[in-house]
Amino acid sequence: MPKKKNKSYINFLFPLLILLHAAGQLSLKYLINGLSLRYIRFDNLGNLFTLLLSALIILGYIIATFPANKLQRKDINILLGIGVFLFIPLVIIGVISLSGISMGPAYIFSVPIKKVYLGLLFFLELFFELYLLFIVWGFVVDRKFFSYVRSVYISLISLFFLMFFAFCYTLKYSNGESEIGKSETYDVAVILGAAVWSHDRPSPIFEGRIKKAFDLYTEKRISKIQLTGGNAPGEISEAETAFNYLTDLGVDKDDIVIEKSTSATSEQINFIYNDLIKRHHFSKILIISDAFHLPRILEISKFYGIDSKGVSSEHEINWEKLLFYRVRESVALLMFWFLAI
Repeated sequence: MPKKKNKSYINFLFPLLILLHAAGQLSLKYLINGLSLRYIRFDNLGNLFTLLLSALIILGYIIATFPANKLQRKDINILLGIGVFLFIPLVIIGVISLSGISMGPAYIFSVPIKKVYLGLLFFLELFFELYLLFIVWGFVVDRKFFSYVRSVYISLISLFFLMFFAFCYTLKYSNGESEIGKSETYDVAVILGAAVWSHDRPSPIFEGRIKKAFDLYTEKRISKIQLTGGNAPGEISEAETAFNYLTDLGVDKDDIVIEKSTSATSEQINFIYNDLIKRHHFSKILIISDAFHLPRILEISKFYGIDSKGVSSEHEINWEKLLFYRVRESVALLMFWFLAI
């Protein structure tokens, strides 16, 4: 009898681990962005992904374990081991994000090195979540087909399909459409920073965003322009670069506000939430960026509960660069959906 009780306790350990991991994942998303857990919304797409994946893992395990008990003790031990391992990348992501550890100014493919490390940890965690999913359902459906080794390949293919889904989502504004009507006006337009070239010139992408803001300003559809973006060593900030460009075009200095400490998109949306909304109480906010960038911007805005609209610049990008930007955005969007990083 004691042995059966012990086995019964072990059977319940795995679902408990998965529940704790899902709770930790959801909590971490909000904590690393300075939001209270009361902001958790279960209609958020990323939260739905997290809950659905965890629920499917637990459901498959329950069907395989009760009452048929298709799992041997060694299978349960393996699942428990992988379940415990899931917490390792999650904890490291939390430590890096919450402690504010700096990894220097280095970039890989125009992405800060810190974001690259966080991305690798995220995909490691997501891969093993998918791996658990296919293992437990393999016990239910066809144990011979969903073997431990074959589940590796299936998990990698699933990662690809998740990336493809995120890529398709980035096509939401593929033709440069915007969410704004032809006569709508806004309290403030926020230009998200981009690269600054030599001699303190905005890159073509950045210039396109600045020109879009100027057009809206001259049409009297915006009354204030908020500039965001820090600087690399030896350069003036992205915000200052945009300020100089706009004043040269004739924009009144009193209608321009500068913020030059943020760099990542999530930091800039965080600034909009804390400064423009909570501090200055702006209600009609327009965010200016590029078509490939807007879907993630608006997803992050929804996460913060920001009621904002987006508009793309009219800068045209050749297809090779656009493909690169959209693939990069797909990765970033997937990371944001699951962990808000």
